[in-house]
Formats: sequence, C-alpha cells, structure tokens
Amino acid sequence: MITAQGRTVPTSFGGFVIQNCDIKADPAFTSTTPPIKAYLGRPWKEYSKTIIMQSNIDAFIDPTGWAPWNSTDFGLHTCFYAEYQNRGPGAALGKRVSTWRGYQKGISGDAINKYTAGKFINTQQPWLPKFGIPYDAGMMKV
Repeated sequence: MITAQGRTVPTSFGGFVIQNCDIKADPAFTSTTPPIKAYLGRPWKEYSKTIIMQSNIDAFIDPTGWAPWNSTDFGLHTCFYAEYQNRGPGAALGKRVSTWRGYQKGISGDAINKYTAGKFINTQQPWLPKFGIPYDAGMMKV
C-alpha cells in the first residue's frame, strides 16, 4: 500500500498529493512467489483524499489501482482519489476501480490544477522557501 490517507471532516483542507515521483518497489518485494498485490492507496478515514499526478508508476501496482479497507465499502463513496497524466506500466486506467463514487476517473486539467504545490500548500507563504525545500508550484512539463 503506497498511501492510506485519512480525513474525518469533508470540508477539511488536506490530503496527499504525489506529483512527479517514481513509484516503484524494492526488488525483494517484486520477486516474491506468489507475487504480493500492491495498491496506490486505500481509505484510512471516511474522507480520505489522495491525488497521484504526473508520476511514473511501475508494474507492481495492481491494475485496479486502489483497495478497500478490510474488504468493506468504508470510505469508497466519500473519498477523493484522482490520477492525472501518470506514465509507466502501472499507470493504465482501463482496469481501475469503477464502482467507487470517490474515484475521479477522467479528471480534467482544470480540476486537477488546484492540487499543484502552488495552490494546495500555498507556496506563496514564506514557510516552504524558508526551509529550502525544492518544489515546482505548477504542473510539470511531461
């Protein structure tokens, strides 16, 4: 499991955004027999929010992409999960979860733009540059 984000209030601001990253497994994980299933995430709390965009996703991710928590429907219809402009063998959207209302299949560029660093964590505030953390405020050129 790559993520297990949790929000308990639907209007709270926060979540996980993974942008321009390499999502890959350690060779010890991928060489197991039988193979272990891996997922981009699952709801930890009812209003879980996770966005994976412009990242390279390796083949070890299960084609469904996302997993329920303990085989229940907890959070599946109240979460917000989105993928945008990802690449790599694990990025294909054709077999992603399709019955979850919380999964945003085919999200638009306009809708995803608010999850860039510049908008999501407000890079105009002085705290981020003060710590010398490198970032790109907008969308990557892929």
